[in-house]
Amino acid sequence: MKTSYMWIDPRLPNDHRITGLSMPLASALEAMASLGFDGVELMIGDPEAFDADAFASAVKGSGLEVSQICTGELSGSYGLALNHPDLARRKAAVRAAEKCIRLAGRWRCSVGIGRFRGKIWDAEPRASVERMTDSMRFLDRIAGDEGVKVLLEPLRPDICDTLNSVSATTAFIDAAGLESFGWLLDTDHVELGEASGLRGETESPDFVHLADSMHAPLGRGKIDFRAYLSLIASMEYQGYCSIEVFSDETVNERQFLSEMAGVLSKFFREAEIKGKIRKAVHYAS
Repeated sequence: MKTSYMWIDPRLPNDHRITGLSMPLASALEAMASLGFDGVELMIGDPEAFDADAFASAVKGSGLEVSQICTGELSGSYGLALNHPDLARRKAAVRAAEKCIRLAGRWRCSVGIGRFRGKIWDAEPRASVERMTDSMRFLDRIAGDEGVKVLLEPLRPDICDTLNSVSATTAFIDAAGLESFGWLLDTDHVELGEASGLRGETESPDFVHLADSMHAPLGRGKIDFRAYLSLIASMEYQGYCSIEVFSDETVNERQFLSEMAGVLSKFFREAEIKGKIRKAVHYAS
């Protein structure tokens, strides 16, 4: 398995907490590389304003790769949704998603979609689901042209009231005929019991987000990561495990990143999957 960590686009507003690192890109990449991470996941802001060339150059220079583009703050910060009932807002969301897919095509990474897909806006859920389906079918064609995998993330109902289980997510993908779509497993959104029931019933995830309860730092919540990572390994998953947690604001971010790397290394050892990562994750000296 490969490992990455979320980094936050500095153009995003700072009026609410966002999962990931907010330290300058160069410092974040240097720290990630020194700790043995394989890649960086981007929590993107406005994709039209994002300096993609500078970002790609910095990532390449660090020896890392872009693991995924996360679209969560297109919803959280900008209020965009792929099934928004307002046509102008919905078109803006689709344009932003298309730009993310084009960037992912350049960087050879996936695009993750969680709450950005949209909620149930109407008294009759069918209309919201149909708008979401129409948007995603359009994006599926773009993703196919770019060779990009778009990954839908099952979410807890308190975060988003659509696609709240892996089975519902995979059924939606199949019913909509989305050939370039897959699914993303988040340890905070898919309970271990549900994940355990998937073995042999569905294809393994295409990407994994590691987060403790309510996206707390790893090891500070209630999730049994030894069991969860052992389960993921048993699915013969070989992709990215990307840490997506809220930072501890009582310590500096480099220290916190080092702590998370050490905790992840411990969990990997306990799950007996250390040999499957490219480079052992360790505490910084």
